[in-house]
Amino acid sequence: MIRPLEETDSDTVCGIVNENWKNVYSGYVNPLLVNSDGCAARTRRLKTDFAEQEAEEQGYKEIVIWAFKNNHHAVSFYKKKDTALTKKNI
Repeated sequence: MIRPLEETDSDTVCGIVNENWKNVYSGYVNPLLVNSDGCAARTRRLKTDFAEQEAEEQGYKEIVIWAFKNNHHAVSFYKKKDTALTKKNI
């Protein structure tokens, strides 16, 4: 049976993607991309992409995301995705 991807599928899909990365790219790319940290980072990106696509399909034109300014990992992640920074301090 083929059906549209649902939000509850995200963990399974991320697991499949990460296993494929390990099987296909090990030995060809930086090992950090296929270790547990690399897979965790890829999972976060994929889940964010899923959420953005779902919001767009439901007609949302804007998504509000916040992160503490000292959470450098989150701030860096959103900047890499070209997310507009609208407030620096709250």
